[in-house]
Amino acid sequence: MAKVLNRLALDVGTIDDPSLQFRGDTNTGIYHPASNQLGFAVGGTNMLSIASGNLTVSGVVEITDGTVGAPAIAFSSDPTTGLYTTGSDVAFTVGGANVATFSSGSFSVGGSFLGPDGTVDAPAFAFSSDTNTGIYNIGANNLGVAVGGTTMLDIASGNLTVSGVVEVNSGS
Repeated sequence: MAKVLNRLALDVGTIDDPSLQFRGDTNTGIYHPASNQLGFAVGGTNMLSIASGNLTVSGVVEITDGTVGAPAIAFSSDPTTGLYTTGSDVAFTVGGANVATFSSGSFSVGGSFLGPDGTVDAPAFAFSSDTNTGIYNIGANNLGVAVGGTTMLDIASGNLTVSGVVEVNSGS
């Protein structure tokens, strides 16, 4: 009766001489860089490492574009939620519905955008070059516009309060 082997034992190999390689391309293949790790070399360069709980890729990872209903990067618990591209844009989908799109120089939201309340000194919607100028939530049903950390416009139900001088130009 013939003996049946139940495993294949290979040498550890190196990045330049993987233990599992191809004829005519001896620096491309699988090797064992350390305990509990696998390495995948291409042309003597480590391109993929697998270790306990980690997957490391060297270089560019190209994936399919995906769609709003089937994003390219999705979650196993919800395959219709994730990230996809429409060419030059990158978009986020939740439950098969587009919720946000990043384009060159712009950001758009499908649905409501819920930001923080902010304060007069740090408005929720401010500018990177002027962080105390912008729009913030003063309180329930009350919108504020801050300039230099001072409330210049206070909009509430039935009230509009302007601080400072109001100039009206007739246009010439």
